[in-house]
Amino acid sequence: MKIILALLLFTSSIAFAENSNETQVIVDDIKLSDINKKIETLSLNTNPKKSISKKNKLKHCSQHSLKTLRKKSKPYNQAITAASSQYGISVALIRSIITTESCFKPTIISPQGATGLMQLMPATAKRFGIIDLTNPTNNIQAGTRYLRYLLDRYQGNVVSTIAAYNAGEGAVKRFKGEVPAYKETKTYVKRVMSLYDKFFHAYQKNQQTIE
Repeated sequence: MKIILALLLFTSSIAFAENSNETQVIVDDIKLSDINKKIETLSLNTNPKKSISKKNKLKHCSQHSLKTLRKKSKPYNQAITAASSQYGISVALIRSIITTESCFKPTIISPQGATGLMQLMPATAKRFGIIDLTNPTNNIQAGTRYLRYLLDRYQGNVVSTIAAYNAGEGAVKRFKGEVPAYKETKTYVKRVMSLYDKFFHAYQKNQQTIE
């Protein structure tokens, strides 16, 4: 009888162990499948994000095509031409400054307080009798008048004028009339001069498409 009971207990323990092993295998399979799903989800989520970020990487306004820049400029062409004529500043230069400063967004305000199309500081605009810088015509008038003042100050030196427009007259003075050794200002001058060349030569080739 004792032998029979012992055999029964031994058989039951084997069955229990086998069931336990099967259960563990099932649990392990579930865990493994869950992990695989997570890996697949991560891989699916990661790759598109990379491609989307590359695809949607924003260009600086100066990198847009001439056709796009003409379209952006069109609502302000009359004001630009009027200011150009009044202050003797090239239309190409005014457009280049606006493109670099605001990408033709008339109500944009920088963290420092520079406002409007030509991103003028209120104190600078006030020097030229302008208060409402969100008005495109007023902004262009003030900005162009400031360019005229800078060109006269630097005896027609366009590069020094552009540098001072960005970094301030004091900074250009400290660097003896040269472009200040600031990364932002150097990049700014390069962009404006590149755009100036682009707008100017396009105007020379086909005036009616620009004006």
